[in-house]
Amino acid sequence: MTNNYARPLLDHESIEAFLGSCLDIRHEFTLHDGGTLNLLELCKRVRDAESAVEAAMEAPTMTSRRNRVPQYRSNIARHGLRRQIVQELILYDRLGSDEDICLGHGGSKPYGQEAHAGACAYLVTGLPASGKSTLVSAISDCLRAMVLDSDFAKRKLPEFAHALAGAALVHEESRLLIFGMAVAGAASLLEYCMSRKLNVVIPLVGNDERRLKSVRHLLIENGYEVHLTAMLLDRAQATQRALDRFLKTGRYISLGTIFDRYANDPVLNYYKAWMDADTGADSQWASLGALAVASHPASVHSCSSDANPAALWEQTP
Repeated sequence: MTNNYARPLLDHESIEAFLGSCLDIRHEFTLHDGGTLNLLELCKRVRDAESAVEAAMEAPTMTSRRNRVPQYRSNIARHGLRRQIVQELILYDRLGSDEDICLGHGGSKPYGQEAHAGACAYLVTGLPASGKSTLVSAISDCLRAMVLDSDFAKRKLPEFAHALAGAALVHEESRLLIFGMAVAGAASLLEYCMSRKLNVVIPLVGNDERRLKSVRHLLIENGYEVHLTAMLLDRAQATQRALDRFLKTGRYISLGTIFDRYANDPVLNYYKAWMDADTGADSQWASLGALAVASHPASVHSCSSDANPAALWEQTP
């Protein structure tokens, strides 16, 4: 819906203008824990993080050896690492906190149980920092679904840790491990799950309607029924939450990407899916649902049937 554009935020003037005009941050930023950060320091941290991301995009670990750690720099070692990560995601249980995932620890299985071969796929869409992981965890455990989240793979790649731009460095590579075809001669996590008809839950931003329908089409072709649940959150609130998370964890997602490139398109695409289903223009979603997440706790916004995870959320204590 929006163009693939994100404003550059590489100097104090542009960052200050963005924070003031788009996020209404003019003097200081109030953190979620009640602390504050003055505007000058905030601009410096955003500038440094944006510069790191820009540099990372020039040599991602997927295609370049330059930013790989020495142990996994060669292509042979890298292929072995990728196979190991997919195997760990297949064999290990999901952890209580995504922050604890690392190489050798944490996987994609529902906690304490095997995934069910029910051929159900649950797509959860929403902007970064919209709370997708909370719903994804509930779906995984209650509906016995494997979590197909590229963020899980990111955290197992060693370049992710202790770097402002760690997520950007490993973005392409982590997507390959979850959704790619034939990772170093082995199946990706998606291929593994589809071959066994395991229930899956897939968090996506959902700003690109064509990609959303492409994922749905692939799953339907492989015998799945596909449900869509959206996390409804305005882009300004999502960007502020992502900024707060960056200041807490040290890991950065470009604010311009969230506000400009993703924008409110995940919400608009959900409404379009509902309208298309209502008019008969698109009947391929098994169910539709959404949670309103602007305030805490999240509440059910809409739900087409009890089969949708939004209904599950309503029943969660």
